[in-house]
Amino acid sequence: MKLSSLLEKDLILNRVPVKNREDAVRLSIDRLFDKKKIIFDKDKIIEEINARDKLGGTVFKSGLAIPHARIKEYGDLSIVVCIPDHPVDVEGQPVDCFVVMITSLAVSNLYLQVLAALAKLSNDKDFFHALTNSTSAEAFLELTSDKYVKKELTVEDLMSTDNGILKPEMTLKDATDIFYMKKTSYLPVLSEDGHFLGELRINDLISVGIPDYAKMIGSLSFLNSFEPFEKLMNEEDDILVSSVMKQSLVSLTPESSVVEAALKMTQGNFRHLPVIKDGELIGILNIMDILNKVLRR
Repeated sequence: MKLSSLLEKDLILNRVPVKNREDAVRLSIDRLFDKKKIIFDKDKIIEEINARDKLGGTVFKSGLAIPHARIKEYGDLSIVVCIPDHPVDVEGQPVDCFVVMITSLAVSNLYLQVLAALAKLSNDKDFFHALTNSTSAEAFLELTSDKYVKKELTVEDLMSTDNGILKPEMTLKDATDIFYMKKTSYLPVLSEDGHFLGELRINDLISVGIPDYAKMIGSLSFLNSFEPFEKLMNEEDDILVSSVMKQSLVSLTPESSVVEAALKMTQGNFRHLPVIKDGELIGILNIMDILNKVLRR
């Protein structure tokens, strides 16, 4: 489906004076009510958009903001584009384009697919620059005329690609530093040519500091010192990732459905799964991606 087929010329506002996010939302909803027969309460819709915005996750580093709401018994997908005449600061991020979306309370495949498509397109800097500098609704629609919305939401739409990575020859000190800096509990291990070799989870790293005898008796309640971790910290420069990493027995492909990913993650109690294509790591799916990008989008 073409993205332009979901947009309406009358619902594209170009180069309009906007002071803040609230202005953009109000202006967009006013235009929606002016151009379409909306039977819902305008202020209630704005209230729902504001409530969703408070949860976060609607502003992207690319300069796109997607204020949106799901409204009970709202039987349509309404999209209003608002391009301010200058970047607007939202949560410390300059925003060049607001796309205000309203849909029904139920999870809509189309709604999620449009969100994913817009976020992806905004990462194309040249295209997004041209889009936000278009001077008319017609020009905006022309730019989007060859852009498509996928029929199904897949893992590729949810996964992250800016993950830290490990090499087998790295040490546990290197791994600990990357875990800390990336604020993650999962790191893939790659060969020099980018081939996916395995993974290291924070549990595996911390387990190195637990003595074998404690694993056998299942308790260290009698031990009050940090002696095991002191040993780990003293030896972390000498222990290689290759000696601790594990093979990944479960993985996803970019084309895997979100439901398939959710099933694998819940059945195996995984918080992260690698996304692999032709033996190479494409990205990482975090179970929080399903929460943030599906259940609370």
